[in-house]
Amino acid sequence: MESAKTHLGTPELHKRHSVRIEGGKYPKSLVMDQFVFDRFLMEGLITLHQHKAAEFLLSLSAKGKMWATGVNLKSAGTGSGKRNNVPFSMMPIGNAMKKIKEEKGRQHHDVTVAVIFKNKNISKSKRQMFLFSDAMEYVSYHIMTYLPQSE
Repeated sequence: MESAKTHLGTPELHKRHSVRIEGGKYPKSLVMDQFVFDRFLMEGLITLHQHKAAEFLLSLSAKGKMWATGVNLKSAGTGSGKRNNVPFSMMPIGNAMKKIKEEKGRQHHDVTVAVIFKNKNISKSKRQMFLFSDAMEYVSYHIMTYLPQSE
């Protein structure tokens, strides 16, 4: 009987990312730096605590289907009588980003958008890294603890 084979990633994938191969009966490859904030953690530019905050914001946007579909401009709205083109599922990430802007400022908000939503590498700018780190500290202490963690 022939043994099952698994694909462990292309040479191009291994050049662009840090890849860990997990052994076993069916070896698999794990991309360790899928997002730019993963690289920040690996390079010691942010703490594990700040990384978890970045993952939290990314998960809120995924739960809100930020990338899955376009916004339905003919949506029913929120029931307030006003037309609202933002899907209800986007409210948690929208509220989180609004809190960052209100409490930390526009620069913190913009850097967070660049890193989390645009996957932009800001590691060469100490100022932007400070803003991002500070924003993630705010998220971990003031947003993650208050927003419901529904599955």
